[in-house]
Amino acid sequence: MNIFLKSLYNWYRQVIRNPRYGWLVVAASLVYLFSPLDLAPDVIPILGQIDDIVIITILATEVLNVISGRFSTPETVSEINSDDIEGEIIDVESVSID
Repeated sequence: MNIFLKSLYNWYRQVIRNPRYGWLVVAASLVYLFSPLDLAPDVIPILGQIDDIVIITILATEVLNVISGRFSTPETVSEINSDDIEGEIIDVESVSID
């Protein structure tokens, strides 16, 4: 069960960080907040508020990311031009200390 939750969490984080799904996350968060159905109803003293706080945090983060347009596509190694690299490459051997 722990592996399933961890893989679900990793998948969800990848979806949130994907710029194509930014507005989808915003819309789903708004629907969840205004929907009468909740995973943890608000009548449960602490859990009812925690799930809403988590959704509001996700919503605020995603709205800021979408508005600011800070989504950048990572460069692959083939896209990096060797002329862009300044300085020299140093090969370092690491030794673990026990």
